[in-house]
Amino acid sequence: MSNFSTPVKDGQAPARRFGGCVAVVVVLFGCLCLAGISIALNRTSFEILQTSLRLQSSGVTTTGTVVDVEEHPGAKPISNSTFYLFVEFVVDGQTYRIKSNTFYPARGSSWVGETMPIIYDPKDPNIAQIDTFDERWFDPILSVLPF
Repeated sequence: MSNFSTPVKDGQAPARRFGGCVAVVVVLFGCLCLAGISIALNRTSFEILQTSLRLQSSGVTTTGTVVDVEEHPGAKPISNSTFYLFVEFVVDGQTYRIKSNTFYPARGSSWVGETMPIIYDPKDPNIAQIDTFDERWFDPILSVLPF
């Protein structure tokens, strides 16, 4: 008599494997749908990130000066309001003006007159950003995350 038993064939094993594959496909499809919705809703942030990537490899840095501020429309007038900054910089004798992509907090002194690092496209200085991590990477990435 043999102590070895013959393995029992599981007739449902192929069905479980197929079900597992279907589940993986459904989850991937759901993730792609969420990514598509995120891109559609956060188009501006994706454009900022694309510009950041392009400027990272071919951009030129300079210094600009804050010439104006605009209060964030959602801020309460009495609260510690936040502002967009307008920064001007000069390339080859011509002045260019950009608006910040992120908000800057109110502070005791005005932002006007402060210097800011700028990165711009040497072929088209109208394509420019304030050259800070928050401005170019952190805030745009945070705004495209689906939470």
